[in-house]
Amino acid sequence: MGSCSVFSPPNEPLKYSTSCGRGTDSSSSSTKRYHLRINTAAERDATDWWCDLSTSATRSNTFRLQISSGPDSITFSPPSPGPVAEGESLTVMCAASCNPPCSYSWTLRNQPISSTSQLTLASINRSQTESVYTCNATNSFLSKSETEQFTLTVNLFHFQSNLITSAMAAKGNISTVEKGWEMGGSSPCNNFE
Repeated sequence: MGSCSVFSPPNEPLKYSTSCGRGTDSSSSSTKRYHLRINTAAERDATDWWCDLSTSATRSNTFRLQISSGPDSITFSPPSPGPVAEGESLTVMCAASCNPPCSYSWTLRNQPISSTSQLTLASINRSQTESVYTCNATNSFLSKSETEQFTLTVNLFHFQSNLITSAMAAKGNISTVEKGWEMGGSSPCNNFE
């Protein structure tokens, strides 16, 4: 009767184990089967694997182990989309750590508005203030999704120029003019010339 001898995997017995397949111990068997079990697969294991039989200079076919993970750590670029002036545009990119690469979509009030990782808002108006935009990252291989949101803040800049003649001097027709600008209903800023 033949015997089965298997290689020793890396010095991490809790992560890897090896065994002989059925019929491998039989001297009459022309097919020998050896098994490698990766108990806790990690990113470092996503590589090419094969079996070398040193006694007969035989090598098995190569198998590439693929590790699927994510989506994790959803981020926006810019990191926290800040206040946007009315009439301006805003582009936000959504990204996640995902293998294979995630698919992305954006929603507003649970309605789809983009099927890519990029959200572009053009000619933003005051009705969009406090709107909550949600990015959804999906790993279809694992049937896993994660979401991240941001709330849009629209600055309502409206400039009102108040030209007031403050005083007239009798000599030389010199006048003093006060200019005030009012921004979004806040207190006017005064500049004097």
